[in-house]
Amino acid sequence: MTPETWSALIAGLALAGTGGAWRTAYLAKQATVDLTRIEARRWHADMTPQFEITCVPLPMGDQVSEDRAELRIRFVGPPGLTKLTVTPTIRDDWPDRKSILEGGPTQEEVTSQIWGPYRFIHGVDGGSEDSRTVTPITLLPGDGRPLSVERTSPPRWADSAGWRQRYNGTPVRLALHCVHEGDEPWTVYKEVPTVHQ
Repeated sequence: MTPETWSALIAGLALAGTGGAWRTAYLAKQATVDLTRIEARRWHADMTPQFEITCVPLPMGDQVSEDRAELRIRFVGPPGLTKLTVTPTIRDDWPDRKSILEGGPTQEEVTSQIWGPYRFIHGVDGGSEDSRTVTPITLLPGDGRPLSVERTSPPRWADSAGWRQRYNGTPVRLALHCVHEGDEPWTVYKEVPTVHQ
């Protein structure tokens, strides 16, 4: 074998070794990225905000109101989360409900209706025009906030007594959109028992 052939062979082996080292380094880097992503997801799940939420009828003298209540939201954990910004939203009992009656309500009417026992009050606590949400609230660990709610009005095509009966004792379904500085946001879903008869 000539010296040139030996040089070419050695150069080829060196190049192959470099390529193998590069591939090994690339795979190690990719494994680190994947592991970091998995750990970040696990940490985010472990840090999901926790709440105690009740829905309590408002007292009216010796009795309680049949139409108004107070939704009490308290931020209880986990340790490690500090100031949290929460936007509560009322959810329907049956998401993505469709208009199925010929000549009945339009899809827009069905979508805009709150299908559940309570809604936020427009203008109270920053209640939105559609009564689904309120302005964001800021809570520190252990802090709570009362929010006013009222019985959901039946749609124009429903019987008022039947509507009330349908939603007596059903839970308020909430989505709590949570923001904590430096973290990806969370959405926490809760069903809050009601006590109206």
